[in-house]
Amino acid sequence: MKLDPFVVEVIRHGLSAAAEEMSLVMTRSARSPLLREACDLSSAITDHKGDLIAQGRDIPIHLGVMSFTVKKFLERVPAERLRQGDVWFLNLPEVGGNHLPDVKAIRPVFAGGRLAAFAINLAHWADIGGAVPGSYVPWADEAVQEGLRIAPIKVFDRKGPTRALDLIMANLRGREERKRARRSEPGLEELLGDVLLRVRVAAERVELRRGVAHLVPIPARGYKANSTRRQATPRGLSSRTSSSPERHPVTAEKIKQLMADNLTWVGSWSDVDDDYPLLEKHVIDSLGMVKLISVLEEEFGIEIDDEDVVPDNWQTIASITALVDAKRQG
Repeated sequence: MKLDPFVVEVIRHGLSAAAEEMSLVMTRSARSPLLREACDLSSAITDHKGDLIAQGRDIPIHLGVMSFTVKKFLERVPAERLRQGDVWFLNLPEVGGNHLPDVKAIRPVFAGGRLAAFAINLAHWADIGGAVPGSYVPWADEAVQEGLRIAPIKVFDRKGPTRALDLIMANLRGREERKRARRSEPGLEELLGDVLLRVRVAAERVELRRGVAHLVPIPARGYKANSTRRQATPRGLSSRTSSSPERHPVTAEKIKQLMADNLTWVGSWSDVDDDYPLLEKHVIDSLGMVKLISVLEEEFGIEIDDEDVVPDNWQTIASITALVDAKRQG
């Protein structure tokens, strides 16, 4: 798929700005002078596979391992275990880490119910346990003498902190300095997920429009077509068609039927009611949404804009029905 170079640059700079703002938010909200004054921290964004797509203007030795962190993380924590609102901590060097005081927070980002990206924050902690305060032990002959080794562990979920956070804090000096460690910004997941969904759908719609533009425009008037069925006794069939869309009523049953007729899905449509989570259950993906948008526009004589491609409008059959009805009324 080819993208307009201007669109690519807008997306690239938008993602880079998001990564830089992650670092800025952490700097401004931190209590530790190592973060607030020395800025010993870094941020990055990867895609759902762990490939680096954006990074802040931070510390090179941190950013150099960001491209390995999520990939190694996914080898230990399968994507199927990740949920919206999760935050995982780790500092193991073999899982894309640096030295032990550099603790990474990894948050999966979901778009339309699907894993789309990862947001990573790295912060140098003033103490990570170990034999001496500050966790710099030049005479150590074992890794455990240097500090607490944190394998990937979930410290936040949608309900808030997990017991794992207490376990980590109980093994550190200066707990008071770190116990108010903030969760990732609550709007990041919704914002980034919304951006990624719009980017995918918009890009595919642009490509579709480019293909349609090569077709010879057909005047909007009635046409008569004749065809012959291959039977023992051939019969001529005649039908009249019009390029003007019929004024079909907008109902949830009609929307469901259009989806069943035009989308490829492995599940059973009999299980799908008005409030069935379409995005979460992967009934609609970005390519399917492009096709569905085209079908709805043709069926109901409406135009669905890029601004309408937000997860809230496509979560359920009820929300799609409301969107189409609003477009018909507006």
